[in-house]
Amino acid sequence: MTVWSLHCSACSYESPGTVLASICPQCGQPLLVRYSSVAPPREALRGWSMWRYRSVLPLAPGEEPVTLGEGATPLLDLPAIASELGVRRLWVKDEGRNPTGSFKARGMSAAVTRARALGVPGLVVPRLNRRRPQSWRRFACSARRWLQ
Repeated sequence: MTVWSLHCSACSYESPGTVLASICPQCGQPLLVRYSSVAPPREALRGWSMWRYRSVLPLAPGEEPVTLGEGATPLLDLPAIASELGVRRLWVKDEGRNPTGSFKARGMSAAVTRARALGVPGLVVPRLNRRRPQSWRRFACSARRWLQ
């Protein structure tokens, strides 16, 4: 099992990864996750979502993730654009194939999974664009189903 902690992106604040947190209580900057391990053993890999790497993600033993099947999106080889740019090869990750149509799906899955595990009764997300609130709603509804 991977152990994780939270640390501030700007100051020296650090806390266990098992506590409810949002921003640094000392300076108000975002908290980042620090993992004890970064390479999962091959035999631990299962499935084809981001949770394939569950052994190195913030997931407690026996905890099931809140997931819509995000991750494992394809890399697309773009030889014509590579040639136009003068590079040997160009690969682009097709994040539009996530269930929410956004690269943010992975972060939302992890955040809603942690929120559910910590007993958070609800989520509030700023509306930064048109897709994000819809994506959060889908994950929140999925978490609610997991609780019932």
